[in-house]
Amino acid sequence: MTVYHVSSDVDAHVAQLKRLSRFRVTCVDQRKISSRGPMRASDLVLWELASGRRPGRRRIESLARGVPFVSYSIEGTKSLAHMSRALGFAAHLKAPLSSVEIERQLLLGESLDLSTRLRRFQTILRRHLAKPDVMAEVYRSVNVSVEPKKVADALVGHAARWLPVPAWAVIVPDESAVAKVVASRGLTARLQRGALALGKWVVRRGDDAISADLSNDRRTPKGPPVAALGFPMVSRGRTVGALIGLDLTKSERALLLGGPLLDAVGMLLEPAAVAFDNAVNLKRAESLSVTDDLTRLYNSRFLGLVLRRETKRTSRSGYPLSMLFIDMDGFKIVNDNHGHLYGSRALVEAAQVIKVSARETDVVARFGGDEFAVVLPDTDTEGAKAVGERVRDEIAAHKFLASAGFDIRLTASVGVATLPGVASNADGLLQAADRAMYEVKAQGKNGIYRRRLMSAMQRMPLEPVGRLAASRQVPRQAVDSSGGAG
Repeated sequence: MTVYHVSSDVDAHVAQLKRLSRFRVTCVDQRKISSRGPMRASDLVLWELASGRRPGRRRIESLARGVPFVSYSIEGTKSLAHMSRALGFAAHLKAPLSSVEIERQLLLGESLDLSTRLRRFQTILRRHLAKPDVMAEVYRSVNVSVEPKKVADALVGHAARWLPVPAWAVIVPDESAVAKVVASRGLTARLQRGALALGKWVVRRGDDAISADLSNDRRTPKGPPVAALGFPMVSRGRTVGALIGLDLTKSERALLLGGPLLDAVGMLLEPAAVAFDNAVNLKRAESLSVTDDLTRLYNSRFLGLVLRRETKRTSRSGYPLSMLFIDMDGFKIVNDNHGHLYGSRALVEAAQVIKVSARETDVVARFGGDEFAVVLPDTDTEGAKAVGERVRDEIAAHKFLASAGFDIRLTASVGVATLPGVASNADGLLQAADRAMYEVKAQGKNGIYRRRLMSAMQRMPLEPVGRLAASRQVPRQAVDSSGGAG
């Protein structure tokens, strides 16, 4: 192989390769490449990329001449990886160069089916994973983050570096048991359908899956004609996901995975599966701490955090911040006539109607009971009123508990308040929206009331709001008569 370098310490980059007799390595300084004359005969060409130096694509293509062409760098920056893909390199590696990664590139560069590649690679991979520093690297990389996606990315990265398969994905089931891709390498739209189908089977069965042709496999209906591997990610006796590898073509012979290769993959998967499971559980716990158990909207605790954050941002940027306070009119009748179980189901439906009626940038929360709040960043009073009208109209049009055979109609009273103007802090904004909502109640319900600019006396800091006062009695003279029932 020929290594075209720019760094002076190239010997350190290829030290592992030079120690093995099966590799013959020639190092050439990129700045001393002759513009003419025959290139060195190689089975693989490695080209060092460095920040601030972008080689010409035509020059690279003239050097490759049908030989696998791979880039590498001493820097682990994403920009160099993006440059590598843009220039058409087969892969991008990080120095020092590993023998198993080079073996993988050599095998992928040959016209071999997956069955042959795996047979040739088993001894190499087993020898590689037997090194203590290699497994230490796996443990470090999958435990560097508590984000499930980053853990999955690390796992896919190792699989893509070490196994002679061009496309990899981590597949997990979501809450509705629908398979989804969490992380991938080389996964095209053509391959994704097969990866999802095989991953779902692996997660459901908790077994390895080997297929010479997904298009002719009962586990993957309508899959692409490619060979594939599937391995369960098991943590604490439970399958939490699947690592799926896909070739670009089908294999003419059955794929035979020997015990050494399965053991090697198991060593790779075990710490990654536990780290991924821990990250998912932590994410779920964090989600539960800020979401309402019944409606799955944000809870009042998170609402307070968002209000304070957005209020500070508004004071810095000068952009308006609006809020809707929504109360379901006469909701007690649902509980009285149909029981609390149906009342809870109706609340869940109301939450979904409000969430769908709001915008993606809005934060929708259940304040408590049958009361909801919507925080609308960068939105003035007119914009907030438009969202409030939509919420009110959709609730009025919705048939509650239709799936249970009922046709219950409900309405909502909506209060609107906007910073700056109605208050001096987050708690004041919440109080103003709440008072506006009670003006709607006082004027007949099923409408919208918006608070306008308050006097200097009214803008004095209000007492902190956790849960609003139980009596909720608002003096009529304290409210500006600038709105009315919708």
